[in-house]
Amino acid sequence: MAIINSGQLTAQETTLFNATIMAGLENAVTAVTDVVSEKIALTRPVVLEGSVSDPMSKKIPSEMVFPFSPPTAQAEDLTEQDRPFNPLVRNNVKVPIKPYGVGYWITRKDFYNDIFYTLSQVPKKLARAAMKATDVQLAKLLRNGKTTLDYTNTFAFSASKPISVNGAISGTYSNLYTTTALTSINLGNVVSQMMARLNEDGLALGLMPDTLIVPPTLYQAAQIATNLKSIVFSGTAGVGNLMPGQANNTAAVGDNWIMTAGLIKQVVVMPELLQGNQSIDQTTWYVAEAMNESHGGPVGLLLAADVGFEFLTNLSPSDPEVFYRNRFAWAVERYIGTAYGVTSYLSRCEA
Repeated sequence: MAIINSGQLTAQETTLFNATIMAGLENAVTAVTDVVSEKIALTRPVVLEGSVSDPMSKKIPSEMVFPFSPPTAQAEDLTEQDRPFNPLVRNNVKVPIKPYGVGYWITRKDFYNDIFYTLSQVPKKLARAAMKATDVQLAKLLRNGKTTLDYTNTFAFSASKPISVNGAISGTYSNLYTTTALTSINLGNVVSQMMARLNEDGLALGLMPDTLIVPPTLYQAAQIATNLKSIVFSGTAGVGNLMPGQANNTAAVGDNWIMTAGLIKQVVVMPELLQGNQSIDQTTWYVAEAMNESHGGPVGLLLAADVGFEFLTNLSPSDPEVFYRNRFAWAVERYIGTAYGVTSYLSRCEA
């Protein structure tokens, strides 16, 4: 009596289909070109321990430490004092590393009805989910910054942030702006105030905001505020796009100084900013210094991410998805950690 393999994949088919999806994943990863996380966050790879040749020895760290160098010190007169020295590391943030994953399943019948389409689509969907996971988590930090603490033990975005978390000097500053629609004048006001911020020793931070982060709903306003050379300045009772000193209920055409000065080097559009399903997210925008290498890059947000991701599959007859549910399944898993960094380099603006 013959034993019939009733619709199960042979060992050769399983190997072939997994290899096909693996190859598809390699191509799909390079096709995901809209990941913006490294543009807005200081990014470091998650360091995995263990032998490359022995997957069972793999160890994933539970956290990564991001040390902060102190603000740039200023030279002092040495005539009547010893040479001053500053700590190389003043603060640090411990970023928890967590697994993030997603998977897709298909019934065996549907798989056999269209093998080639399934094998082409699975890599694309898995690769995009794995690569965009960093954007999703960073957008969540931005959205929730008014109710989530940063390393200063205050809300990441607040009207009363301490200038010195270590108590070197007193005083507060604000990186939260309300009733502030995205216009060239409002953007200019936020930029100017960020440029005036001080470090923990009361010295000028020297910020030069260069990045505007917006949801898709504000993309048009962002382009007008940053790239339109001539604009109309108008408003009523201080609401609108009034030039400094311009009278209410008047209108005038003038040059857009934000565009002329070339301060904003990149406009970053993040659809993930709208995933909180809150109406306020549609009109909230963010300003950051993210491209100044002398300040360490985009240190307002921190990201630790595995440079690759794990591919998991259930195709064999003894795999749980096949044995119990009569379907095939594929999944990816990636180790990621996100946290607020030096939030004085960020501003949140709400209309």
